[in-house]
Amino acid sequence: MKQDTLRPGDLVVAVSAAIHRPARLSQLAESSGRSIGEAHNAVRRLRAGGLMDAQTRAVDVEAFAQFVVWGIPVAFPAQRGEATVGTITAVPLIPPTAPESSEWVWPDAEGTTRGTAIIPLHSLVPSVARRDPRMHAALALIDLARTGSTRDRAAAAAGLESLLRDGAGRG
Repeated sequence: MKQDTLRPGDLVVAVSAAIHRPARLSQLAESSGRSIGEAHNAVRRLRAGGLMDAQTRAVDVEAFAQFVVWGIPVAFPAQRGEATVGTITAVPLIPPTAPESSEWVWPDAEGTTRGTAIIPLHSLVPSVARRDPRMHAALALIDLARTGSTRDRAAAAAGLESLLRDGAGRG
């Protein structure tokens, strides 16, 4: 038996489950950009981590928001890269001090913004963000928690909690 721990891409599945409330695993896989098997494994790990209800596949939004503030910056810290073109991500309350840029971006060949690269939680994050503005906003808030100050993390958690609660109603 081995430890079943969260992976960065599992957070994309959690966000998708909270926003879209999919009835089937295939819908969750499609909306999160993962295969059905990857989505299934992510759900299993999210349940084991207490972030998702075992019966309903509903995300515990409050627990997830707390994980954004306290867990994500430690478990999945942001890895910054060079200046590049990509899809815009976290917009901090206090701008980054990188002299070449005031924007953070996920490196992306189809992106339109030049900025400092932030390696995304999963390689498919930029394409998921291009397809769905609510997913983009939620994933950018998670990146704000990964890259920002304590104040940024608190703002990211509050924004994410509001987005996920509101998003679930629009599914």
